[in-house]
Amino acid sequence: MFAIFGGSLKGDHYAPVARSSLLFLPDASEREALIGDERFFVPAYVGPSGWLGLSFHLNGGVDEVDWVEVAELVEMSYRLTAPVTLVRELDARTG
Repeated sequence: MFAIFGGSLKGDHYAPVARSSLLFLPDASEREALIGDERFFVPAYVGPSGWLGLSFHLNGGVDEVDWVEVAELVEMSYRLTAPVTLVRELDARTG
């Protein structure tokens, strides 16, 4: 698992902020900058392992989401969780 759609907050499993969100594992060097942005939150369950959530709700809805940013976050999370051989294969495909 390298990304999840939808999550929850500790103590509030039905929070709109988390329901429509992307959960991902950020690079440690980018985590602090991301958590400083109000669109990002620490999700329940996977948050203690370093994961963050990007709330689509706080973005103004799905129509306002920066899908290029989402793709970058998903790729970062994949690179941090996938086996080295699969990351090399990804690099070979993207040149």
